[in-house]
Amino acid sequence: LSEKGYKFPNRKLTPISIPDSMEIEMFYNHVNGYLSKRCFSIEEVLFPDRKISIGFVRVSYQQRVASSLYSCKKSLERRLEKINNLKKTLERYLHANGASLYNPTGLDDVDLEDLLDEGYDDTFDVNLSNVNIPELRQAIALESTAISPLIRRAGELLDERKDLKIKESIALAKKSLDANDKVLVFSRYTDTADALINEFNLLGLHKYYKYGVYTGATSCIVWNGREWPCDKNELKRGLFSGDIKIVFCSDAASEGLNLQAARVLINVDVPWTPARLEQRVGRIARLGQMADEVVIYNVWYPHSIEARMYHRIQTRLE
Repeated sequence: LSEKGYKFPNRKLTPISIPDSMEIEMFYNHVNGYLSKRCFSIEEVLFPDRKISIGFVRVSYQQRVASSLYSCKKSLERRLEKINNLKKTLERYLHANGASLYNPTGLDDVDLEDLLDEGYDDTFDVNLSNVNIPELRQAIALESTAISPLIRRAGELLDERKDLKIKESIALAKKSLDANDKVLVFSRYTDTADALINEFNLLGLHKYYKYGVYTGATSCIVWNGREWPCDKNELKRGLFSGDIKIVFCSDAASEGLNLQAARVLINVDVPWTPARLEQRVGRIARLGQMADEVVIYNVWYPHSIEARMYHRIQTRLE
């Protein structure tokens, strides 16, 4: 294959540990404390026999909140909305003194990877007539009290543009684009992809670089504020021709989309399984890649759960 002109590129894995992030690290310490202690106390009352399943959901939340500050805020807001919906359901139940159902998703016979995919809805089938009502009311009150200040603090940090992972990722992308490299920016979650695109536009880079978006919900090309829906083949052609210089991807692009025209890949959140990390890297480190070396940046905060997971993954890969 080499004699026929194919290249097998070297991989340059570059970890990016963000400095000067003490304020964010302190915030995440509070978030992780909430996830470990207060979060899912409601489910523990509703489903005392589903501890393993609840553990899987906790892992899902840990990944979502670590992805970006914006993803963290949106995840906490959705959680609070579900708690408030349950509170209203409980109030109606107590008023009517009859059985009531709270939302339609259970956790029996689920696959861990499916559970962790974006779009998973952590609401449950529950018949309140079988629940310890005083314990449930206490759990709702405790979790509501714990989550509200976290949402406020996340909003304050975002208003101060302290989402440092997003800023560092776009700075890396700009540096690569200025060097005439084509770039893939990967996140598991569309909330984080939205934050990346917003930062890219705020810096005015959309005026100089046409970009693509490929997530589970969106496939489009954007140029100077104008957006054209497209399919993945158009994105691929645009990247190969040089018409598109950068593509923002969710894990929907980690399978079945060959983008080896790009040389640089930026992981804004690090997958927590070696197979998923390899799938992302495989978008550019594959036959047909003409560069001698591809560069993969993995971005995280020091002392974070992501940093620990990445080093564990590297050990498993070896």
